[in-house]
Amino acid sequence: MIHGPTLADLPLFATLAPWLGEFPDGPPPLADLTNLLARPPVCLGGGGRVLTCVEPDPAIPAYEVRVHGQGEIPTRPGDWHDFFNALVWRAFPQAKAALNRRHLVATRATPGRGPVRDALTQFDECGVLVCCADSSLAEGLAAHRWEEVFQHRREAVRTGMRFLIFGHASYDQLRAPFPGLCGKALYRIVSTDWLSRDAVWQREEADDWLAAWLSDPAQCTTPRVFSPLPLQGIPGVTVDSEDPAYYRDTAQFRPLPSGRRPAALAGV
Repeated sequence: MIHGPTLADLPLFATLAPWLGEFPDGPPPLADLTNLLARPPVCLGGGGRVLTCVEPDPAIPAYEVRVHGQGEIPTRPGDWHDFFNALVWRAFPQAKAALNRRHLVATRATPGRGPVRDALTQFDECGVLVCCADSSLAEGLAAHRWEEVFQHRREAVRTGMRFLIFGHASYDQLRAPFPGLCGKALYRIVSTDWLSRDAVWQREEADDWLAAWLSDPAQCTTPRVFSPLPLQGIPGVTVDSEDPAYYRDTAQFRPLPSGRRPAALAGV
């Protein structure tokens, strides 16, 4: 198991790298996480309240209601899953707030969970925003042509794609990755200029874009808008993928199911 600041050196933790090094011993006291969220720009919940990390209380309403109404994020002390949730709030404050608001709207519109809330939850837990300028790369991955893209176009993936992990459950699982570990990818086509900008600018712009996308009632209406993405297939994540035969393991790199259309690309 990998702990502490070394996580920041791993490719898929790059989005959280600015803050991971502050907590070398793992999840800090909740007061420290609250202070992190209070730094400018202050993180606000979907209801516009300043956020604090508090211990869960089964007597208080569900997570999304509590975040929206009280500005309180139920956070289990010492828990990595909840620690990463707080860090994602810091990294993507606009998108997380938009997601929180959308949950409340969906809850009021439809009793129970329904496909919209299922989609929102999947992205919150396991979402990956994949940005590239070459639509053929995104189309290939959305169609599950893993070997074609990850192996035969390896350098194009390294230089022309950005994998921004959003889901806090995915971060937790990536501490001890396993074959078959998948994120839920949203493929976005960006300009070549976007790809040339620094990582901080890309994250902040992606946060604004995601917030607008999640706020649009025409988007994120079903879990099928996302595409399974085997995270250990991304070049550089594991040395195993340097073997050309790696992507022929259909237990991990499954073909697109017969009759299933690839997920649509965003931003095109």
